[in-house]
Amino acid sequence: MTLDTNHLTLESTFEGKGFWWLPESPNNRVGGTLNYSKDGILLELHGTLTLASSRRPGPFPENLDSFPLIHGMSDAVKYTLVRASCISLTRNFSEITGSSFSAIYLLLGTHVSDAELPSDSVSFSCSHLDDFLGQASFTIEDDGVGSTLRGTTIGYVAPTHLAFALPSESAQLKFEQNLWRSRDRSKICLTARNTISLTPESPQPFHWHLERIWQMCSLLTLLADEIVRPERIEVSVSGGPYPHVLFYNAQKPQRESNQPSSNLLFNASHVCDQLGDILNRWFTASPTLRSAIYLYIDGMRQAGSSEGRFLTLSQAFEAFSRATTTSEYMATEDYEQVKSKIIEAIPSHVASDHRDSLKSRIKYGNEISLRKRLMKTFDSLPVDAIDCICHSLKEFVSGIVDTRNYLTHYSDELRPLALRGADLHWTSEQLAMLTRILLLRSLGIDIARIVEHVRSHSRLMQYRQLYLRHPKSK
Repeated sequence: MTLDTNHLTLESTFEGKGFWWLPESPNNRVGGTLNYSKDGILLELHGTLTLASSRRPGPFPENLDSFPLIHGMSDAVKYTLVRASCISLTRNFSEITGSSFSAIYLLLGTHVSDAELPSDSVSFSCSHLDDFLGQASFTIEDDGVGSTLRGTTIGYVAPTHLAFALPSESAQLKFEQNLWRSRDRSKICLTARNTISLTPESPQPFHWHLERIWQMCSLLTLLADEIVRPERIEVSVSGGPYPHVLFYNAQKPQRESNQPSSNLLFNASHVCDQLGDILNRWFTASPTLRSAIYLYIDGMRQAGSSEGRFLTLSQAFEAFSRATTTSEYMATEDYEQVKSKIIEAIPSHVASDHRDSLKSRIKYGNEISLRKRLMKTFDSLPVDAIDCICHSLKEFVSGIVDTRNYLTHYSDELRPLALRGADLHWTSEQLAMLTRILLLRSLGIDIARIVEHVRSHSRLMQYRQLYLRHPKSK
């Protein structure tokens, strides 16, 4: 049975039984089965791809084979495995009777000759994209008199495609909707899929596209306040006539919800007039600001200990502060003079390793403290925004600083001051709210609109009610 690639996603499970070979040795074909699942891309062969492998002595060769490309054919579907490595060999005395390969990427529908997969463009769909775009494209009308149904008319209205130039990436990004039809003896199926396409001015290797796919998913995660991940990727390989579906190991985190949500914090209609500016701000963000974004997303739904989540969110805030504000007590040139005098004052009898440690601490002595960073940040926020985060500013800041210091140093002196249990959990939620507001503001969204959306969002509204009623917040 031929594989229906139109309905495959990164979460699909499928197999292909056929023949496999190396591009440079098309006549040396080996039978085997390809399996794609949440565990990755696995090719199991009845033999080996190279004669050199079969002549290696011993049951466990020191260096198993790895290949940039492996081609295959199963039920008239072409397969290309990219960056495949041999993970096991089966021997019968001195002969290899079976081998298994794990691959980084799998491309369906074509055989390529370049493992970098230079691509003219890539389009992808992702979770919550339909909710974000909010486009209802189908209409259904029944035609009849009274209770007699004569027929049903299904209409489709193609939505307006949104296109934006990304000068920093030398590329164009589009929000599109694609429609295709399939039919069998008893039914006709019309499917519309919202996608995002990225087209650079010149072909780029696939890893370039994949990095920007995840950047877009991170942006949508921040705007929607839901974890957004790629669901399907189509690659237009340079010189090829049409796009091909690409797969890689895309296993979900265990705690990620499988349920769709229509209650997004911001959708496209909320930021339509600003979307071009938001995209360009996002793709030109500094490496430090980008680190703050990724840390915040990691902390949104992070599994594991409360302490680990708190530290991730506190690092996200501090990285944001470093990326967007002045972080020194005094001008750098003035501090250089102070630093020199302090280093000169270190007694000569101090051991060299101790002296180096003191120099390192003095080097960073001009950076403002976490407490000062927090207070400067709150000075920049209106009262309405602060009310979304905490009631007692002094207690909130002290709880963050004392807990971060304890979890960094684990000293007996700091232990009594650190937050624990429910106090730590709800303070983490407050810290997430602070960072959420700051990151959205950095996209150019008006702070009053951010506060309005936070206050009317059902889940965040519940969180606010719970942590603002908690004793530590009063």
